[in-house]
Amino acid sequence: MTDAMTPKETELLKLLADSYSNKMAHFLGISESTVANRSDSLMHKLDVHDPQGLTRAAVRLGLVDCG
Repeated sequence: MTDAMTPKETELLKLLADSYSNKMAHFLGISESTVANRSDSLMHKLDVHDPQGLTRAAVRLGLVDCG
């Protein structure tokens, strides 16, 4: 599944899962609309239907530690 994601998408997924959503655009140097578009793209690629699903996917893929 991570093979289908770009490095930027992987970074975004890690940040989303680590609850950086409020600061993410500034941290990545992109606009908030770009963050929203990339998040939507990730949800489609990972077949999840809400932001919490992205966090679960990041944990499942080993991108973040849940402990």
